[in-house]
Amino acid sequence: PLVRRSAERALGSKASGTIVVTGHQRERVRAALSGLDVTFADNPDFAGGLSSSLKAGIARVSGDAAGAMIVLGDMPGIASGDLDRLIDAFRKSEG
Repeated sequence: PLVRRSAERALGSKASGTIVVTGHQRERVRAALSGLDVTFADNPDFAGGLSSSLKAGIARVSGDAAGAMIVLGDMPGIASGDLDRLIDAFRKSEG
């Protein structure tokens, strides 16, 4: 599934952790990501729009995190290297 491909690319990057926000078809998404080292954040208000998912995900980010990168689950053209370049730019600019 596309969501698994996106999660695998995030996991293959330099990111220190991957949080997956679930809402619509929560159980199917969890099943598709079975065996992957991701943290789940459920969004019961998913029908309220993307902002509710962003809030649910950001709420799970560690308080000592330097930043957070939002990666949508339906972006098949994004590679781990693309995410690494964003992370490197963030670090180079000192956040």
